[in-house]
Order: sequence, then structure tokens, then C-alpha cells
Amino acid sequence: MTDQTTSSGSTPLEPGVSLDKGVHPTGEAHVPAAPVAGRGEDLGSRPAATPVEEAPVGAGTVDTAGPAVGSGAAQVASGPVSSSPVAPVAPVAAPVEEAAPAPVDPAVVPAETDAAGTVPADAAPDAAARAGRARRLAVLAAVLVVTVALGVVTLLLFRQSRDAREVASYYKPSSAPMSAARTAGRLLFSYDYKQIDKDFAAGAALTTGTFSKEYAQTTSQVVRPVAVENKAVVEASSVAQGLVDADPGRATVIVFVNQVTTSTKVTGQKVDQSRVRMTLVQRGDRWLVTKVEAL
Repeated sequence: MTDQTTSSGSTPLEPGVSLDKGVHPTGEAHVPAAPVAGRGEDLGSRPAATPVEEAPVGAGTVDTAGPAVGSGAAQVASGPVSSSPVAPVAPVAAPVEEAAPAPVDPAVVPAETDAAGTVPADAAPDAAARAGRARRLAVLAAVLVVTVALGVVTLLLFRQSRDAREVASYYKPSSAPMSAARTAGRLLFSYDYKQIDKDFAAGAALTTGTFSKEYAQTTSQVVRPVAVENKAVVEASSVAQGLVDADPGRATVIVFVNQVTTSTKVTGQKVDQSRVRMTLVQRGDRWLVTKVEAL
């Protein structure tokens, strides 16, 4: 059988195929064969390709050549496949449902958290700064307390030491309270009827507190009338004294007093020896009598 070719030198036709798309000489309908890539057929004359289901991923390439001829079975192209391989598709994970957050009681949520219980981004630095300030304040307060305590203890120790030295100095015969007691023993119990008011005023100047009133009342109402009537002259002297008790600014002294009395009722002189307990207090730079008790 002789091959028939087109005048333009195209690819030989299959045996028994007419040049024009008509009827086969046998009388059967003519169905063009599927063109093969690279053989020069006019791609515009190809019928629409039948959609082909996508092959499974990784199964290789799929021929999308053309429709089946005759019985409708799919033809596999004899030439190389021009389509690119299908890229593998990563499996899609099933969506995971997030658990709903537990309800938060606003009353127990700290100030630096929101209603959901999460800490805002800017809350952490603020909380750290507040914690640092709190620690510094605590350290400062502790240092201040210790400093104040040490100052108080030091002051108390200083005062105790000073008071102890001061009280110890009272026992000296030349100390201020001992000298005041010696002078008071002489002036309080001496008087002369000729200048009795002056003598009582000198004694009253050494007293203080309630004892001033007691001394003024006794000398004016009891001693003065008798001294004037008997023309009495009493001269007292402190022959000895001793400190029996003392605190800072306060002292108790035993004074031994001798009194020599002359009057119209006695012949010569009368000597009386007595002991009195005097309590003296410091008023400024002076020591004054606040109490006198006869022993």
C-alpha cells in the first residue's frame, strides 16, 4: 500500500485516512487520531481534552493527551510528557479546640492582672520596680530603727553614767546639797527676838514647795510670840551631816544641829542637841529644802 502525503510535506497519514475530515472509504465515521507531541500537527485542530482526575500525590505524572479513540479507552501518549510533576501536598492537621479559660473572680485578681488573669506586658517592669522600692524602703526603715535604737541606748547609758557620777559627787562634804543642808540647819533654827522677822525671812528663802507655807505658819504663829515675850535668842549650828539617799537633783541629808538658847526664863545658856532629816531638791543652781523631819 502506497503512502499518501500532503503537498506541504507533512507527516504521513495513517492507512485508510482521507485528507479531508470526512467519511472513511469503508463508510465508517472518521475519527482523527490523537496528535503526538513533536510530530508537527496543528494543535489548534485538537479537540478539547477530557478532564482527567488528578493522580494521587507521589504516584508519578499523568498523560493529559486527548480523548480516547474508538471504544473510549484512555490512550497513553507515546512521547514525553510535557507537564511538570505535581508537588507533594503536606497533610493538614485537624484543628485543635482550645480549652476555654476558667472564670476569674475579679475580687481575687491582683491589680497588675486583667480580668482573664494574665499579666499585661508593662505590668512586669512596674511590679519589679515596686518590689525594688519596697525592699529599699524596708532596708531603710530597718537601718533607721537600728540607728534610733542605738541612739536611745547610747543616750540612756550616757545619762546613767552622768547621773551616777553626779550622785556620787553628792557624798562629798563640799558638794552642793551637803553645803545647802549645812546652811539650812543653821538659818532655819536660829533667830533673835530683836530682828526676828529678818531672821525668819532668811530661813524662808531656803525653802520651797509646801514646806515654805509650813515654815511661815509655824514661825509666825508659834515661835514669834514666845520669842518676843521671853526675849529669846537662839543660835543654831550644824555640827555634822551625812547623805543617806540621793537621785539626780534630789538628796536626803541627816543634819546634827546644836542650839544655844538665852532668854529671860533660863539662867545662863541652854544647849539643845537635835537631829533632823532634810530633803533638798535642785532648783536651777540652788538647793532648797522641801521637807524637815525631827528624829
